[in-house]
Amino acid sequence: ADRSARFGSAFTKIGILPDMGLLYTLPQRVGLSKARELMMLAIPIGAEEAARIGLVDELVEPGKALEAALRYAALLAELSPLAIAYTKAALATGVTSIEDAMRLELDLQPILALSEDSREGMLAFKERRKPKFSGK
Repeated sequence: ADRSARFGSAFTKIGILPDMGLLYTLPQRVGLSKARELMMLAIPIGAEEAARIGLVDELVEPGKALEAALRYAALLAELSPLAIAYTKAALATGVTSIEDAMRLELDLQPILALSEDSREGMLAFKERRKPKFSGK
């Protein structure tokens, strides 16, 4: 986020409930207490506070947010799309215990281990080169 950015949840100012999953995702990101404050009081916060509470991952100078986002996207683009998608889906299920994590590993790891991306990743590691993932 740009250091001059401001963040807020204005739903209660217009008489509606936070939507688009915010009631779930915001507490997951910043904790229930801070999410409650942001959603109920509708007081905007600055970028420094947003970074402090974990709402944003990185602060950049004004005008540099797009550049930083593109850098982040380039890092993701070098990785296996399948592994990223499965990791994202696994985290979205709400891993709340080691048992949850192990169950997801047992269910998902075999699928990924049999993928073309896994074979390419292991071969590239062995050959000491960057992998070229296909998403298959």
